[in-house]
Amino acid sequence: MDRLAEEMELWRTQFQNSLQQWRAGASAEWDESAQTLRHDLQELRPLAMAKAWDNWRDHLSNLNQDGHLLREECLQQLGPTSLACLNSVCLQVERLATAPDQIGMAGTTLFSELRLLERWAEENGVFGECYQELRLWVENLALGLLSRLVPSAASTRARVVELWSKVVEEHERLHAQQALSTPTLSSRWNSWILLLELCEHETQDYGPIADSLDALDADVDEIFERLGEQSEVAEVVAEYRDTSEALREALAQGKKLKGWSQIMPPLLVELDRLVPREPEEQQAPVSRVRSLCQRFESGALSVEAFQKGLTEFSASLQESRRSSRIQTAQHPSEVAFVEALGKLQSGLEILLSVDRAGQASRLEMGCTLIEDGLGQIQRLEAG
Repeated sequence: MDRLAEEMELWRTQFQNSLQQWRAGASAEWDESAQTLRHDLQELRPLAMAKAWDNWRDHLSNLNQDGHLLREECLQQLGPTSLACLNSVCLQVERLATAPDQIGMAGTTLFSELRLLERWAEENGVFGECYQELRLWVENLALGLLSRLVPSAASTRARVVELWSKVVEEHERLHAQQALSTPTLSSRWNSWILLLELCEHETQDYGPIADSLDALDADVDEIFERLGEQSEVAEVVAEYRDTSEALREALAQGKKLKGWSQIMPPLLVELDRLVPREPEEQQAPVSRVRSLCQRFESGALSVEAFQKGLTEFSASLQESRRSSRIQTAQHPSEVAFVEALGKLQSGLEILLSVDRAGQASRLEMGCTLIEDGLGQIQRLEAG
């Protein structure tokens, strides 16, 4: 009981110190929100709690949760992004200017923030090259801190702002592309469906709908010319034409488009389903290094066999480099070539650091870098 009480007293002290530390950079509103939590911590009696643990366990869990939410709120207020874990990256580096002995703790904290970043990306469907660049940069920064390499606070903040802006732009672009990829296989039809939904719920300007309806009718007429002998296609086209005419009348009379997104789009989806498509091209074969990683992750390879395969792959890359027609000092695309070599080296280093299964994200990152580097070199050599 005494040992448990000592540990709980240590937890309470650290919790209070953390709140005091966060208070220095927080707003007055945040400080007011933290008052209740500070009071609750002050009222705790560790020895009494140790003796009645079942009665106190949920209460302490709630206090931890309150502290976590307050920390998130404080970090979001600090900026420079809207993501607390990224703002923490800036803060950890800034604090090292006055507390250089905390560099190890800062590196460990950055790995915790990296996990929060990955969880946020998974929950929000964030992916793409810019996100991977941000994720790799945070990981390398954490590894650098553990190796006692401290960047300047100003450069760290500037880099966070730059990478975060790229992620936001990329996510918006990919989200828009994804929206245009459904529910039909025609981007023009999908665009028109989105426009109809927007006009129905958010605007009274129906001009764009009327202007683009002619192009939509022309697409349907073209399909009828090619496939009109099929009874099912003819039926859907006839129903579409009647519906299109009714929509034109509604637009001409200035009626609201309430409910039209439930009438016209299903006809387009049905017609799109009836249009025959060219068979999709087969996917490119899995690269040698990705195949190696997949076998390791599935348990088909031991750690020793995986590391041996990577060593052999590295040796084959070095041999390919020696026999390549590209000479770094003479090739006009020297910068691109050196960059490709850097991707290969970085990818191999990441993969060689994997010593157990269950590290799929690191395997994926290493594979991607190596495949990008190889593709870049192949394009240069082909040119």
